[in-house]
Amino acid sequence: TWTAALVIWTPREYNAVADHAANAAMDSGASFARVNTPLLAQALLSGSNLRLSIDGGRRSATHAAMGMLLFLVEMESGRVAKYTVVGRWGKLLTHVASSFVAEALALEWGLLYMVELFKGKVTATSEAQ
Repeated sequence: TWTAALVIWTPREYNAVADHAANAAMDSGASFARVNTPLLAQALLSGSNLRLSIDGGRRSATHAAMGMLLFLVEMESGRVAKYTVVGRWGKLLTHVASSFVAEALALEWGLLYMVELFKGKVTATSEAQ
């Protein structure tokens, strides 16, 4: 079925960008959202392929964050994929019991964002909450 390729697990080295977003939030002590609104709107309207990368990180029980990146994926010559960043988010967390919990929260955050995006409840101009 078409849903078989909806979620694809990738090796750790491909998630460095989301890891960096989580670290940037922890380093700065602030959540952030950067979205290329025109590109996201274009991608949604054209039915383009999107790739979501998420990560959670924890330095202590009160110092944790989630990172999320959304890419537009375009196929170039042959089977070469071109990835363009559409959005980058970092969200601080407090009172996180473990690194596993930070990862699980990040996964839930990313999947919820994508579901809401496809349902139309998140618009191209909205920030990931």
